Amino acid sequence: MPNTTSNHGARGAFVTVAVQVVRLAVQLIGMVVLSRLLSPADFGLIAMVAVFTVLGDRLRDFGIPTAALQARELSHQQASNLFWINTGLGTLLAAALVLSTPLIVALYGEPSLAGIIPFAAAALLSGGLQAQQQIHLARSLRFNTAALTEIGAQLIATGLAISLAWSGYGVWALAWQIAAAPVALFVLRFAAARFVPKAPRRGAATQPLIRAGLHVGGAQLLNFAALNASTVMIGNRWGAAPLGQYGRAANLTNMPTQAVVGPLTNVAIPTLNRLRREGRDVNSALLNIHTLITLLGVTMFTAAASSAPWLIPLVLGQDWAPAVGIFQALSAGGAVSFAATCCFWGFLLNDATRSLLISDLIAKPISVVLVFAGVLHSVEAAAIAHSAGIAVSWLTNLLMLARLNSFPSLQSFLVGVRLIAAGALGVLSVTVLHSELQRLPAAGAVTAAVLVSLSIMMLAITITPGGFKLIRGAWRSAAMLRK
Repeated sequence: MPNTTSNHGARGAFVTVAVQVVRLAVQLIGMVVLSRLLSPADFGLIAMVAVFTVLGDRLRDFGIPTAALQARELSHQQASNLFWINTGLGTLLAAALVLSTPLIVALYGEPSLAGIIPFAAAALLSGGLQAQQQIHLARSLRFNTAALTEIGAQLIATGLAISLAWSGYGVWALAWQIAAAPVALFVLRFAAARFVPKAPRRGAATQPLIRAGLHVGGAQLLNFAALNASTVMIGNRWGAAPLGQYGRAANLTNMPTQAVVGPLTNVAIPTLNRLRREGRDVNSALLNIHTLITLLGVTMFTAAASSAPWLIPLVLGQDWAPAVGIFQALSAGGAVSFAATCCFWGFLLNDATRSLLISDLIAKPISVVLVFAGVLHSVEAAAIAHSAGIAVSWLTNLLMLARLNSFPSLQSFLVGVRLIAAGALGVLSVTVLHSELQRLPAAGAVTAAVLVSLSIMMLAITITPGGFKLIRGAWRSAAMLRK
């Protein structure tokens, strides 16, 4: 029946978000504990290496898992060929990372990085092994299992890091965490998916998937450059401790996006593809999801940014107080990234990966230039430039999708701007009351900041024309996901 797919996908989306909330809680607990046991410089050293780990991830996958996820049909032989490609690339890149150790040490002037890099190389290798296991679970609509394996891997890696940090191992606790998370994820997902690849073979129509992956991979590589240019530049110009502050703020900002947006993609694309085959209105469903996701993201970042002056020192400790302004600047980009999520889905659903690549070829260099200019001034200016770059990318994607005449670009833009502006007004209201809130205990100031900012945000949404209709639509989408 036509409703079967949408209901299954809705349940999958709800379970995925619910499980990701648990995963986010595990991450936050781990972050709080580790931030009190370790120094900002320790996190800065890990951030220096993490840039190259993420680069390796992008080069290893290069859009291949995404192409496999969006494919209308995927045979076992095709999946096997893609598995061997990912695994081979992962092995080569892990070796290349280890061989590049002297260059990385020279770039930052930090000899201790030489011992951390092998842990990052192990993560690259194991990440390639698990990619097709994840795709197999997603295409089988086993969303619960895929989400639970993420939580299991997170618990194992975080527990190991806390144990080592408590025992006085310092930065090596974080190094072991880097390696343990993907290894645990591979073991758990293999046990769940039981995907055993065949030997690689030609003639399985794998090349079209690779070509589609190259477009997505190119876009992801450009996105990597825009998102991580600030890390390399700050580490090179300002050193490990300021980079640790920036990295911690960036991690806090990325947590909601990684916990909600990334996993939802694994649910949305297969579900929307099936709805299309059933003759359903995909764009209408996409716009409804866009409204819900954007409202969710803006709500989270409004609450977090408004309460950050009291929340971050309270939870992480006074050593992390310099991260407050950085986090607030990055939160603007975090809210925009939620609004931009459905653009990425729109490119995939319309088989327009080449247009995605062209859009990013325009936007991402602008983002890098903005960040470069910001880093020359200060770490906070780099954070502002980073968020501005995300906004540029979002607008460029919308303009490119509008040319395809197959995506509700204008409606998506208007909804996003409206919700983001309301959130900004909420944060501004707390800024005006900052001196009054300073008189309260830290916990009381956090509570008051969240209540005031969210109240102003919701008021700003509802008093404008069509505001109640917008909220009701988001509420209906959320209700559907709970069914």
